[in-house]
Amino acid sequence: MHLFDECAENYDQFRRGSAPYLFSIVSLLKKHNTVSLLDIGCGTGNLFYQLSHHWHGKYIGLDISEKMLRKAQEKQVPAHWICADVRNIPSYNNSFDGITGIYILHLLENIPEVLKECRRVLKRGWIAFVSAPHHFITNHPLNQYFPSFSEIDARRFPKEQDIIEMLLNESFYNVHCEYYILVRDWLSEEYLQKIESKFISTLRLLPQNEFEKGLTKMREELSKGMTNKLIPWESVLIIGFCN
Repeated sequence: MHLFDECAENYDQFRRGSAPYLFSIVSLLKKHNTVSLLDIGCGTGNLFYQLSHHWHGKYIGLDISEKMLRKAQEKQVPAHWICADVRNIPSYNNSFDGITGIYILHLLENIPEVLKECRRVLKRGWIAFVSAPHHFITNHPLNQYFPSFSEIDARRFPKEQDIIEMLLNESFYNVHCEYYILVRDWLSEEYLQKIESKFISTLRLLPQNEFEKGLTKMREELSKGMTNKLIPWESVLIIGFCN
């Protein structure tokens, strides 16, 4: 069973908030007259659900998890959903004007191979990936509860400069990063429920005893009323263009 098949049923319960990078993607769609968009690792279709309020075009969502795609279909938005491996996109050359990938790079075994395939199906247009900045991984607030958290993610998430270089190697140009900070409440009952559901894949990779110990510590602090914290959550959008 694919990793995300396990969390498909509850995924949208905790992962449907508006993204701080959303309007940058909307700007790309409109500024470059994007007609067809491919979203790799689309999951339950949350990106297009949000984009559909601002942009109307041909949207293709691709994911390897059948259960996630079934959840995407339930949203009943005008999109096409494809269950396939991103290393072998079932589309002709030059099929799309834009490609997005939201928190997918750290899940790929061979990023250059995937970028080469993206370049094949992308005609003159753009590509944009959302990832976690490495400085944020180092300072992630969950590190204080799960000692292995940053170590796991530092291995999985490519550094921004490495992503830029890989895109340049595939003939993308004007490759650059845009950083976003969203200030959120910290250690709330709602967030504790997200942790309990293992709403991010890193939590599913922690040793079970470490996860349970960290969860217990969070519950204890929450019960003591230690909830009046605001934490800056960071993301990075890496954008590139091609002819």
